[in-house]
Amino acid sequence: MNVIDWRSWLRDPFQKREPRPYRATDYLWRDSVTGVEFGIDQQDYAELLQKAAGQLQGKSPAKRYQVWTSSAFPFGQVDDELLAFHLPYPVPQTSQDSRSGQTIETRNRLADFVLLRVGLYYALFHPQEEEWSQLRAELLHIAPTVGELQERVQAIDHFLITGEVAVEWKDRQLSIVKAGAVKIKQYLLESNKIQEIRGASRLLEGISQKQIPQFLLNTLTPESVVYSGGGNILLILPEAQGKPVAKKIENIYREMTGSAQAVAYSATVTWGELDCTHFNGTLAWIEQKKTERQMTMGTDFAASIQMRTRDHSLLSGDLEHPYELSDFQTYLQELQRETRDTAFLLLEDKAICVSCRLREATVFVKRNGIQAQCTACFQKVCSGNQEAEKEFLQEMEVMSKQYRAELGNVQLEVSKDLDAIAGVKGADGQIAIVYGDGNNMGKVVERLESLTQFRYFSVLFDQVTRLATYTTIVERKLQCEVIAVGGDDVLLILPANHALQVARVIGEKFDQALDTYAEQEGMTISFGISIAAAATPFAILFRTASDLLTSAKQVKKQNRETWRGGSIDFQVLRSTALGEGVQEERNLLFQKSAKDRYQNPITVYQLMRPYSFPQAQLMEAWIDELQKTVGSRSILYHMRDVVQNLSVEEAKLHYYYYMLTDRESNKQRQKVHQWLESHPIAGMENDLLYYRKQQHDAEEGMQLYSPWHDLVELWSVLKGGVQDEA
Repeated sequence: MNVIDWRSWLRDPFQKREPRPYRATDYLWRDSVTGVEFGIDQQDYAELLQKAAGQLQGKSPAKRYQVWTSSAFPFGQVDDELLAFHLPYPVPQTSQDSRSGQTIETRNRLADFVLLRVGLYYALFHPQEEEWSQLRAELLHIAPTVGELQERVQAIDHFLITGEVAVEWKDRQLSIVKAGAVKIKQYLLESNKIQEIRGASRLLEGISQKQIPQFLLNTLTPESVVYSGGGNILLILPEAQGKPVAKKIENIYREMTGSAQAVAYSATVTWGELDCTHFNGTLAWIEQKKTERQMTMGTDFAASIQMRTRDHSLLSGDLEHPYELSDFQTYLQELQRETRDTAFLLLEDKAICVSCRLREATVFVKRNGIQAQCTACFQKVCSGNQEAEKEFLQEMEVMSKQYRAELGNVQLEVSKDLDAIAGVKGADGQIAIVYGDGNNMGKVVERLESLTQFRYFSVLFDQVTRLATYTTIVERKLQCEVIAVGGDDVLLILPANHALQVARVIGEKFDQALDTYAEQEGMTISFGISIAAAATPFAILFRTASDLLTSAKQVKKQNRETWRGGSIDFQVLRSTALGEGVQEERNLLFQKSAKDRYQNPITVYQLMRPYSFPQAQLMEAWIDELQKTVGSRSILYHMRDVVQNLSVEEAKLHYYYYMLTDRESNKQRQKVHQWLESHPIAGMENDLLYYRKQQHDAEEGMQLYSPWHDLVELWSVLKGGVQDEA
């Protein structure tokens, strides 16, 4: 039997590992989320566990908590002191215990185990404040000793290991709170200004990563958090604290953002309803109740915020644009002086926010004249300033350096606006919205059987997504904007000529890190990419990217038997008009039905996309190769028009004459044909100027795919130069 070396996987999760034979001195276990079978030397495990215990000695509860949470996940070149807290727990099986690897058991992560033990104890037994500090400190040990309370701790540990609850504890009650932001993209896209989009994203992340944990630290205990990130929050609390905390979470979102919609639902459950036989049903019921609450709350979540005008954090801005406040009367006078059209600036005697155009302006800022903004948009401006963005970029650099030391020498530059991104060499004034999302994540979540798996799943996915995104950007020293990243979501603004490759590389890293190293495919991610001029409204770009993401996911689902890994789709926008949607447009313009000489049905797809990641890489390589061939661009345009205007038989006949006849003028064309012939696509067969799908539905008939439209568009995107309209 073979296993994956655990240390090697953590050192570089994006590098495919060769399984090694298990050793007699190994501990063996199966990862509770990915299913990968890992191995670690028993002596190595014992030494790491001892290092973890040693770091907890003599520390206060707060310091011990900090030690347990100092590293979300130890990917990269990390010290053993950090690695120790992420060991599998309890101690895995030896090779003898597992019958030479035939019955490997699942193990969870030590950090998840200990932190959930503390959170569950607090939720189930709600100790008095005066006794909690000392008790918490002891519970944060790997093997705590708590005297007469030991029976409670043993019951919790048994539950975390087996999913079983002892009969005498089954009816003990606690509260589960599920919460999170809703309609996140709507909140992000209220404005087309990069600073406000960035600020909205930072506000949401700050709430889940900082504000809510800090609130729990101040009022209850921070170990109550099962997970908090990617717009989702799950808490375990004493029964009496559930509803007040749920209400507080909704208020935090209102107070911090002014317009972001959030919903929190508290459910009282018994401990027995969280055992391994009832866990999924209980969590699904709570999610349903949370959805019902969301539907009854309406859509107007805006709250008035008491603006702290003397608060440096709101008025600091950045070194170039300090935020000095003005007033409504001065704003009116400026409008009158400039004789500006006030149709969209004033409503009766009130100012309209110039950013969202949705709410009354209550803040007037001296910045490039006087800007009238609502409190919600002003919050975004303050949170998205250049100084705040520098801190975020530094976080990206630090995480990348931990992964690979040489990446620590890269310094990323804050993008002042979209024009700065579009101005990158080769982008030709175009930007790309890259929107990624995990495939079939709902099914993955349904398979989670315990709180420990939920916590591990949340942290693992979040860190893999962040590390894959951050390192890909840092490796290329890209001028870009990271709008949102976390959970299994990615939303980026990139120079157009880098978008396809960056999305593909992020996807390949994500897929590899979560590979099962078995015949069954692991978790994957897909991307939609919309490309247009920098002045294109962000909402249109995002809607198109969302449609393309849906398209990529659908094709991945249709090809799940033959495609291993994620998928990617892209489109260049030539118009800002909102049509019926990407798929409807493609069906109308780039798909046609035909018949062969025997009247058998043929469907011709004039677009190859969406691509698998290997197909996307092949298309990139094809463009690179075509660059070396004289006149190749005109060949692409010619073949695109042939496919578009001729029947299949006519197009094939023309291809023979145009590309393959032995004439001096055909030398360059033959190079293009040779490259096509020598680079097959998985699941396809070469058919002159087409690719023929190998496994097709007999009723649908033959399916032919043409690469020429894609190549024309990819050339304009990857190599610059405006595509003509021919």
